[in-house]
Amino acid sequence: NRTGQTFTVEYTANGIRAAHGEVQGSVLVFRDVTERRQLMQQISWQSNHDILTGLPNRAALTTRFEHEVARARQNDYLLAVCLFDLDHLQQVNDKLGHAVGDELLKNVASRLHDFAGQRHFVARLGGDEFVLLLPEMHARASVEAAMERLMQALSGDYLCEGQTVAM
Repeated sequence: NRTGQTFTVEYTANGIRAAHGEVQGSVLVFRDVTERRQLMQQISWQSNHDILTGLPNRAALTTRFEHEVARARQNDYLLAVCLFDLDHLQQVNDKLGHAVGDELLKNVASRLHDFAGQRHFVARLGGDEFVLLLPEMHARASVEAAMERLMQALSGDYLCEGQTVAM
């Protein structure tokens, strides 16, 4: 529009015909569907992502896992599937509250996302469980080195709701 906002519209067009069938004009109907489109995009995002952390969820993991297994077979390389959970999250929730526990999960998700980058894939299964897919691994030693780097990245203290939390 004139203010620079972008709207999504649906339109229909029909001809106006004279009695003998000749087109004499047309009727155009435009409908603003911006809000509906945004809602559909939000629903689509939520169906494939964990709401708390923003990481892909179990459904997205399933799709990506199948894709990566096929690529690993086709290209003859290793695909490491790393399942892990956070130790003592329940104790954090009990001692410091669920708000701190949720913030901790968000911080862990952020570190996992940073570690994964464009090459790897991380997802939250739920609770304190995460999965990391490491495609294009050529040797077990590469996987072990990656896991060592990941554990080091995750082991630092976390600042959650103004409190330092060690994991």
